[in-house]
Amino acid sequence: MIQAGRRTSSLHNQPLLWTGRVAAMCNFVSVATRASRAGHRTSFVMWPTPEKIEAYYESFRPDPHRLATVKAAIARDGRWEERFEWRISTDLLSVIERSEINGQKAFRVAVECDCKFECYCPTLERAVQFENIFIHLTMDLFYQFGWAGCAAKDRRQPSEGETPAT
Repeated sequence: MIQAGRRTSSLHNQPLLWTGRVAAMCNFVSVATRASRAGHRTSFVMWPTPEKIEAYYESFRPDPHRLATVKAAIARDGRWEERFEWRISTDLLSVIERSEINGQKAFRVAVECDCKFECYCPTLERAVQFENIFIHLTMDLFYQFGWAGCAAKDRRQPSEGETPAT
């Protein structure tokens, strides 16, 4: 079906991009997947330009005010922690603290909600950047796939034929 100069997928009635324009950095693969599943050619999808990749990367750079707050807490206590509610009754805990790994000084970054993401960074700036990435990843995974602690996005318990943890 054609709609306003664009072809749309009858499967999802979503626009398929003909000109190589990408709706968003994170969306271009799903556009190609939907097009492929709907039986359309996917050669029209182009990879993002280096400028788009750099802009996406820059969006996770630490905010100077947040960086100063984390730096002050680590200088004072050796640890920064923040807990905030991002959904009703859903808290997310972020921690950045001094640590050591393989004999090297580092900052341990941990973000917990239903899942836990953790890494070690050599600089505070990198630690704050990865804390931001992990927060976005936690939220994106929830909205895309549901909670990891559930059997599926739409149900909590395993269905017949699935292997439960026992």
